[in-house]
Amino acid sequence: TGEFLSFLFGDDYYLPEKTRLQLDRFASLPIDFGVVYSPGFRLNDLTGELWKTPSLMESGYILEGIMRGLDHGLSIIPVSPLIRKECLVRHPVHLDLENEGEALFWRYAMTTRFSFLDEPLVVMRDHERNAGKAIKLNSRYFSLLLEKLAQEPDFPKPLLTLLNVTKAKLLRNYGWQGVRVAEDGHWARECFGRAVACSPSQALHPRTIIGLGLSLLPKPLLHLANILANKILGHRHNSLFRESW
Repeated sequence: TGEFLSFLFGDDYYLPEKTRLQLDRFASLPIDFGVVYSPGFRLNDLTGELWKTPSLMESGYILEGIMRGLDHGLSIIPVSPLIRKECLVRHPVHLDLENEGEALFWRYAMTTRFSFLDEPLVVMRDHERNAGKAIKLNSRYFSLLLEKLAQEPDFPKPLLTLLNVTKAKLLRNYGWQGVRVAEDGHWARECFGRAVACSPSQALHPRTIIGLGLSLLPKPLLHLANILANKILGHRHNSLFRESW
């Protein structure tokens, strides 16, 4: 019944000034702005380490920016946006799918302008029960969501080619997570193969080449390689895998 809505998952939290600062931003914007979003922090529950999460930083009509940002690890933190109710009315959730996650904002970006407020206002906790660690399940749903997105009457037709390339990049990244997190070489190779089928240029990407090599290692050796790589890279996340949410 409110004018604005915001999503909050049960394991994350808002910082005290989130709603006030985002409402103040809305008060200064034209009515065709439907979303105000912000960066945030990530908290490792096991180590207590807190760090600022990379975020998309674009304003205006940002659908193309959302898609291009994925290749640089930039996205909209799903619990950060404050959203006009009209966005949800125009683009209701897909009741036939269990989880849309960040894909909701892809749909809002087809028809409304976004405003980036450059102040971290949320904290996302990293722990072994995160739904995001159900990599295989998430990849299936996100592929379905991108197919639905392409069929939306509001989707800009000039961006269909970019959407296909974006799907390929997502599949490539899921393949990488398949070897680095799930440690399932067979599934990772399937993802890399689908990525190359969508966009042949993905065959030359370093993650595809290195990921395919890692996927051929016996699982015990792959596990040791991942432990070593995480130590060398100073990996902050809890690299755990879940089969389901």
